[in-house]
Amino acid sequence: MAILGWVVFWMMIVTSVVGISYRIGKDAGIQAEKDRHNQVFFSNNEKFQYEQRMRLK
Repeated sequence: MAILGWVVFWMMIVTSVVGISYRIGKDAGIQAEKDRHNQVFFSNNEKFQYEQRMRLK
């Protein structure tokens, strides 16, 4: 019985570590995707503004 208790105890710890690691990685991936999207949007926005300035001259 004691062995079963230790196995369950360690499986809970391992599951918690894996779950927390997955959550941290998922959040980091979402943030990286947001940063990349914002970078693409602003670079396109600058290009659009430049083209508009050149068109108005």
